Amino acid sequence: CFLVTILSIYFCINSIAEINGEVWLGSDNGIVLYNRKLNTYHLLKTGLNSTFNEVKFIFPDKNKLWVSYYAGGLYVLDIATRKIEKRVNQFNYGYVKAMIKDAKGNYWIAAGTNDPFIRLDAKTGRIEKQFRVKGSSHLFVPINVQDLLLDKDETVWIGTRSDGLYRYNYSTRELSHYQAGSDSTLLSNNHVSVIFRDSRNRLWVGTYGGGLSLYQPQTNTFKTINQKKGLLNDAVCGIMEDTRIYRDWE
Repeated sequence: CFLVTILSIYFCINSIAEINGEVWLGSDNGIVLYNRKLNTYHLLKTGLNSTFNEVKFIFPDKNKLWVSYYAGGLYVLDIATRKIEKRVNQFNYGYVKAMIKDAKGNYWIAAGTNDPFIRLDAKTGRIEKQFRVKGSSHLFVPINVQDLLLDKDETVWIGTRSDGLYRYNYSTRELSHYQAGSDSTLLSNNHVSVIFRDSRNRLWVGTYGGGLSLYQPQTNTFKTINQKKGLLNDAVCGIMEDTRIYRDWE
């Protein structure tokens, strides 16, 4: 997290979302709103009476905001009223690490360290933790998922803490698994911390200890960019696009 000071109190920021020009911050002390024009911060009172104030993750969804409190549950907040609307009773895990919404309106959630990767059915509220795989009798049951990315072809990219990277098509049930190894064309490290697709449709995989892995779809391999090739640090925790940086790595 990074720290901001509000009324002489340090707030640890865990998650950020921009909604209608406003910057929403999930912090260890609750939800904070940042006003860019005035450069001011405001601690939001959501109406939730809880001893659990540590917001680990926020996810904007049209006129709603999903809010994950550490050990306190998953909630839906109405952005207009800025009040908690409901609790997701089916979610009984420590916190949300990552979350995406697919074309069918269902939610895929990485439920934190040692907790499962789940799919929340938007219509029924049912939670699915095991996934069928085409051509296999084994079910796909990943844990320790760190980040998720949704592609247009109904594919979910799933980065794990120690088991590398998965690509799962939720319609065809096809599954691919990418792991690190001695071959330089493999994933650079099995601890995947972040997955990012840039404006040129390139898939970047940030790892904790192996630097960056750039996916090569033509050969289904990876190109490694690490400290030896000019990266500042091999522990990658986040990725943002800047064309000035990418040029030297073409």
